[in-house]
Amino acid sequence: MSSRSVAILAAVFVGGAVWIFISDRKTPIAQSSESTEEMRKSSRSRVRDASPSKSAVEHPSLVTPTQLNEDRRKLDETLQLFSGNTSTDTTNTAQALINLLPELTRSGQMECAEHITNLLSNEEYPRALPIWVNPASDPDVVMVFATDLLNRPARVMMPAMLDAIKMRNHPYHDEAKRTMQNLLDHDHGDNIPQWENSMNSFLENEATEISELAPSPSQ
Repeated sequence: MSSRSVAILAAVFVGGAVWIFISDRKTPIAQSSESTEEMRKSSRSRVRDASPSKSAVEHPSLVTPTQLNEDRRKLDETLQLFSGNTSTDTTNTAQALINLLPELTRSGQMECAEHITNLLSNEEYPRALPIWVNPASDPDVVMVFATDLLNRPARVMMPAMLDAIKMRNHPYHDEAKRTMQNLLDHDHGDNIPQWENSMNSFLENEATEISELAPSPSQ
């Protein structure tokens, strides 16, 4: 075997090992085992230690140091409004952040969106959907929610993707179509009723499969 062939085989082996290592490190947000207080502390520390966002670095004139500090002050205060360790406290904190978001600068909104996705449970996720479908929402903020939605169960993610498909000017419109096409194995183009029917059938089948796999009460 030539030295060139050996080098190619070695590169393929190393590349595959790196890919496996990275894949194993990915943990879907929806499967996080952090407690309510751990999630809140994590969000607070990111506010205090955060460096300016990429958009702020690329466009320094858009966000002044005073605005950046004001954003972080508001975020930190909001994260400490509900100090309890219950799911209700977590939901109330997320809702307070949702209410705060329009008051922040663009970079502040992106940080705020990250905290919201970190705190919202699957059951409470509809609270964030007005941001997702609001035409005035910053595209970068929408992308924070898009990334989070892809780690949520289908019953949470797919209706949100359908909303994006319905809105031609939605920042995630095209990607939402591709995502749904991959899940449903169909491309319905601009036919919203067909997208909706396929999605409902998919979710019904998934719910049936989950219920069949669940142990019976007697077990």
